[in-house]
Amino acid sequence: MKLTKILGLSVVSIIFGVGYQSLNVNASTWHFGTPTFLRGHWQTRTISTPIGKDKSKASFGQHTIIFNSFGSMPDKFKQLRWHQVHKYIYSIKAKEFIDGYQKIHHLTIRRTSRHTIYIHLDGHKYPATSSQDLFHRVN
Repeated sequence: MKLTKILGLSVVSIIFGVGYQSLNVNASTWHFGTPTFLRGHWQTRTISTPIGKDKSKASFGQHTIIFNSFGSMPDKFKQLRWHQVHKYIYSIKAKEFIDGYQKIHHLTIRRTSRHTIYIHLDGHKYPATSSQDLFHRVN
């Protein structure tokens, strides 16, 4: 009697142990919108251009992102989804609607402190100039 209880208990524990290990846990859950810490206005430091002094700006809302690089037409991204890749690295998928068609972009944002971030748009630094990729929070 005692032997059958021990044998039955060990079989049940093996079944539950194997079943528990086979669960697939996905840590990279995609969320809608933008991360809370990103929301607000960001800008690079002022630089001299042939036209004059200018800076790149980024505005993160709950459901939109607007980039304005050196006084050009702003890029507006909608239908945002994000997930956290690493402790301070975030990945955002966004759609940009231009002239009746949509393009899907991939943004990677690296947070260096509470008030500074690096932005990579489709694998390239944003903005394209190498000295102007650090964004600071604007109060």
